[in-house]
Amino acid sequence: ETIIEAIREYHRRYGRQPTAYDWNVALARRMLAPERAAEVERRWEEGLWPHTQSVQQRFGTWSAAIEAAGFTPLRPGDRINPEQWRRNLRAAKEGSG
Repeated sequence: ETIIEAIREYHRRYGRQPTAYDWNVALARRMLAPERAAEVERRWEEGLWPHTQSVQQRFGTWSAAIEAAGFTPLRPGDRINPEQWRRNLRAAKEGSG
C-alpha cells in the first residue's frame, strides 16, 4: 500500500508515473542526463520514494507495481524524452510554488 501510494503521489507531483530510474540514484547517475540525475538525487535525499529494488521485491516487476497503482506501464519506446521530462518538472515546480 505504501508503494502504491508513493507511485500515485509521484504522479500527482510530477504529472507522470515514475520510472525505475526515478527511484534509483545509482542507476540515474549511470543512465540519465546529468541534470535529470541530479534531480533524482535531490528527490531521493528528501526520502519521499522507496527504492526501485524495494518495489521490484514486493511486486516482482516495476511494471506490476505501476499497474497496481492504476497506471499503464510504459514500453521502452514510450519513455519520456529528456525535454518532456524538463517541461514536466518545470510545470510541477510552478504548480507547487
